[in-house]
Amino acid sequence: MNYYNRMLDNTLKTRTIAVLISLCLFFVGCSQQAKIDRLINKLQKGDKSARVMAVEKLGKIGGTSAIEALINVGFKSYDKDIQMKAIEALVKMEVPAIGSLINALGAENKDIQQNAMTALVGIGAPAVKPLITTLKNRDMQKNPRLSTAVRVRAALVLWKINKYHGSFDPLVTALKDSNPDTRIEAIRALAEIGNPLATGPLIAAMKDNDYSVKYEAGETLDKIVNSRSTAPLIAGLKDGDSDVRFTIKALLEKIGTPAVDHLITALKDKNSYIRVGAASVLWSMKKDLRVVDT
Repeated sequence: MNYYNRMLDNTLKTRTIAVLISLCLFFVGCSQQAKIDRLINKLQKGDKSARVMAVEKLGKIGGTSAIEALINVGFKSYDKDIQMKAIEALVKMEVPAIGSLINALGAENKDIQQNAMTALVGIGAPAVKPLITTLKNRDMQKNPRLSTAVRVRAALVLWKINKYHGSFDPLVTALKDSNPDTRIEAIRALAEIGNPLATGPLIAAMKDNDYSVKYEAGETLDKIVNSRSTAPLIAGLKDGDSDVRFTIKALLEKIGTPAVDHLITALKDKNSYIRVGAASVLWSMKKDLRVVDT
């Protein structure tokens, strides 16, 4: 009987200890959350020194609640210095902050989007694998439009971290997204990458129904064209849109001498738009003219 009493006592003691530990953890957690809530209040309503202190303390506390506070409150601060402090705090956290920062790429607030991208670039190599996973995820949050926008931002972050070769195709694909804002964002990302292979898709984007998209495509082409852009530009001369042809001719003139041989060859093309366009560019460049009957 004594044996069973001792077993019962031990079982009760074990359960009591477990309950006490759980209660302690609960109250510690509540205390920690209360501390975070106070810091969030200071971050929102305090003077600058209080806001700076709040960001620094949240960075030291770490954990999901502190990370979310730095992103959702710190990144939206009207004070750019506070935004930068929040970025610095999250960069120091590295791996624990990556998931929340990637989620923040889909935020509606532009400051949160941009600051999340900056923080991920700052974290660097540890963020690469999760970003590649994001880049390949077409069903993010079961919202195709948001998914494309997030993938565009992830692609640009990856390019900034390590010139990731897989960044290019998702950006080109995003040029066909139904949201013009996403198309513009993809065009601007292509401008940063600067790959002349985007010439053809950007020429197509110049025929977009949205004026802002067309404008961004033209501006980006002006930034990225080089001798490797010559062939797709000449091919684009057959476009039925006179504004597109005018822009392409200006871009070919900008390329200059490296484009001459291709343009001379184009004088014999079957398409009259290409022949006339090539002759016009050569004339403007004042190079050797072997113009055939157009």
